[in-house]
Amino acid sequence: MFEAELPSLLYDVLVDLDCIYVVCVCELDIFVYQNDGTLLWNMGFRDTVESYYLDDESIIIECSDGERTTFQLDSGAVK
Repeated sequence: MFEAELPSLLYDVLVDLDCIYVVCVCELDIFVYQNDGTLLWNMGFRDTVESYYLDDESIIIECSDGERTTFQLDSGAVK
């Protein structure tokens, strides 16, 4: 299900309330999978991920530079 080697240190694995999405939060990246193991999308960051949480159908990521971004879980689109 997960990448053979993640490009940065794995922080956490999150699952949404409906158990549809699995989110791997890494030091410099996030990877979002469907519950069947299919990779939906991933995103890399220039700065270190400092805080993160799931909110409904979204994940909110805040990096060390203070930038806060909300991504839709199903597509990776920025809200």
